[in-house]
Amino acid sequence: MKFAHAFTVIACCIDALSAAAQEAPPDQAAELAKKLQNPVASLISFPLQSNFDFRIGPSDEGWRYTLTSSPVIPRSIGSDWNLIVRTIIPYIHQEDVFKGPARIFEEDIDGVPWR
Repeated sequence: MKFAHAFTVIACCIDALSAAAQEAPPDQAAELAKKLQNPVASLISFPLQSNFDFRIGPSDEGWRYTLTSSPVIPRSIGSDWNLIVRTIIPYIHQEDVFKGPARIFEEDIDGVPWR
């Protein structure tokens, strides 16, 4: 039951992303590849990073799961200006690191605007 909450979050993310991941025709795939290489293209991306840490804490019996989401959302605010917002959203669940109940952290959201 320790990992149930973390795996539920992962399953929901995978389910949501698999619905959006459809195979594109070759013409669209080549155009998408060009846009992915351009950092100022008007493409919304939603990268996820998942980490498990085991044997942590004073007694080496703790574990921590971290899921970091950092969506990139570009917006045009004029003919010569683009605003690209990248918000870093960490989700951290840890157990047995310190004495006491399991802790879930959903804080420390950082925003990184570019122009």
